[in-house]
Amino acid sequence: MPLDLEDQPRVLFANNPLRLVAAQIRFTPLFALSEPQTIARLQTRLADAYPLLETDEDVADLATGLVTPPDRWMNRGLWRFESEDRAWSIVVTLDSVGLEASRYRRYEEFAERAEALFAAVIDTLGIRRRTRFGIRYVDEIVHPEAQSVAQWERFLRRDLLGLAAGELLSPYVESTAQLIDLALDDGRMGIRHGYRKEDGGPLYFIDLDAYDPEPRQLDIEEVMARMARYKRWSWNFFRASITDELAAFLRPEPLS
Repeated sequence: MPLDLEDQPRVLFANNPLRLVAAQIRFTPLFALSEPQTIARLQTRLADAYPLLETDEDVADLATGLVTPPDRWMNRGLWRFESEDRAWSIVVTLDSVGLEASRYRRYEEFAERAEALFAAVIDTLGIRRRTRFGIRYVDEIVHPEAQSVAQWERFLRRDLLGLAAGELLSPYVESTAQLIDLALDDGRMGIRHGYRKEDGGPLYFIDLDAYDPEPRQLDIEEVMARMARYKRWSWNFFRASITDELAAFLRPEPLS
C-alpha cells in the first residue's frame, strides 16, 4: 500500500529539531576498502569537499542506530571524510557508503552532495549493485513546557504517546521507545519514537528510516528519484505527528 498521508507544504524551521540526516547505500562487502590504495582513490575524488579524514573501528549503523561490533568483518575499518566545518561527513565501511548531515537545512543541498557521492562510488570503486538504499531523518524536539511525558500531549498526536502519557503511568515515566516497521508499495519505513530525559533536559525523538531492501543495479537516477520520494514520506509523517502549536514553536519559514 502507498503511505496515504496528506502532502504537506515544505518549510524551513528556524528552531530546527533535526539532529541527523543520512543517506546510505549498501553493497556486497568490498574487502579492498580495507586497503589504503583503494580508499585513496575515493579520497582524491572527495578531497575538495571533504578534506578531513578520521578512522574508527566502531561502526554506527545508519539503518538501526546501533554500533556494529568491530569483528563483524575481518579487519573491518571505518573511514570518515568530513567537510572543513564538520557539518557534512562521508562514512565508508566494507559494505556501505553514506552521507551524513548534522546541520541539514534544505533537501536540494543534501541531494546534490548525495548524487556526487554515488557517482564517485561507481567511478572510483566500481560498485554496480546495491543491496539496500535508505534515507534517515532523526529529530530531537525540546520544548520548555514539556517537562514530563504527559505534557507532550499538547505538542504531539495522542496516539504517539499511548499508555505512557496516561494517568496510570505518566508520573513515573523516565523514557519510552516504540519501533514500527511499515511495508509500503515502494519500500519500507522504520519509525522509532519516544520520550527520554538527558542532561540537557527532556526531549521527544522521532527517527524515520525509509529504505528499499531489494538488491538492484546501482543506478543514480533511480536512487535519486527514490530518495526524493522517501524524503516526502518522512516529512509528511513528521508534520502529521506534531500539532500546529509545536509547528509554530519551531518557527516555520517559507522556502525562498
